[in-house]
Amino acid sequence: LVKQGELVAVPEFPRLREERRIFDVPTVEEVVALLGHLHGAVKVLVWLMAETGMRPDEARNLPWAHVDADEGVILIRPHHAWRPKTPTSVRQVYPSDTLMGELLRLPRTGDFVFAGTDPGKPVQNVRTAIATAAKRAGFRHSPAIKLFRKAFATTLAERGINQTIVGDMLGHAPGSKVTAQHYQFIREKAKRANRLSLMDISSQEVA
Repeated sequence: LVKQGELVAVPEFPRLREERRIFDVPTVEEVVALLGHLHGAVKVLVWLMAETGMRPDEARNLPWAHVDADEGVILIRPHHAWRPKTPTSVRQVYPSDTLMGELLRLPRTGDFVFAGTDPGKPVQNVRTAIATAAKRAGFRHSPAIKLFRKAFATTLAERGINQTIVGDMLGHAPGSKVTAQHYQFIREKAKRANRLSLMDISSQEVA
């Protein structure tokens, strides 16, 4: 509007305070426990997101043509009418050999790895299957499907992987603060494991 002469200047607005959202990001052990109660394509779909950090939309729309079994890599590229979220979302991800083996054992009923009822379209809703598995695994709440991507980023951060590498694996732009601000969370388990005991430190120094 300023460029078009409709406004003299961009109006200023007070900055609203953004409350930090607390996510119950599942641990590796919790994801493995959940996978133990999932079956077939849904199991592999959740496994893929938790192990590679793929977005739900990227995983659901994955075509067989972008699975390179020989190189052990999955290509995230535009195809058909689907496009990645951003230009930096175009990338390669590297599933483990075990996961790749499970993926290749899925039946090929169409172009998509995770086909829906209509073989020509990707699966859309897997929340019910995840909720049922979470209940059987003893979870207090069923994890939202987007949390598996956050679990991936958090696990890498806890293992000391460089944030630049994590961001690139997630498909974030170089130098973006999104990785640290919205995808990496310090789990309570990690904080408890690294708690400080002044008396223990003092006794060790005296000894």
